[in-house]
Amino acid sequence: MSDHGSQSHAHPPVSLYVKVISTLTVITAFEILIVVPGVKTWYHENLPAFAAIVVPVILILSAVKFWAVVYFFMHLRQDHGTPRMVFGFPLGLAALMILVLMLLNGHFVSH
Repeated sequence: MSDHGSQSHAHPPVSLYVKVISTLTVITAFEILIVVPGVKTWYHENLPAFAAIVVPVILILSAVKFWAVVYFFMHLRQDHGTPRMVFGFPLGLAALMILVLMLLNGHFVSH
């Protein structure tokens, strides 16, 4: 049998994982809902301000889901220092680059 010695971590309760999975499910359902043709037509007609930011909203929600999966299910939550930095810095840089490119191409401007 393997002995983890001093590197053992206390695992979070199952209820935390259920909450995370439930949240990911709700976010995914919302992402799917806002691209359904009938719903898309409705908010284009009734919520033009929201229609202008749908793509950034989906990108942000996707990034949140990605972070949650890595943080909770890949145990980044229990790592400190270098592992978090190795993951976090490139993710932050990529998010900044996407934001700048979207601003430069006018994705936040209502047409």
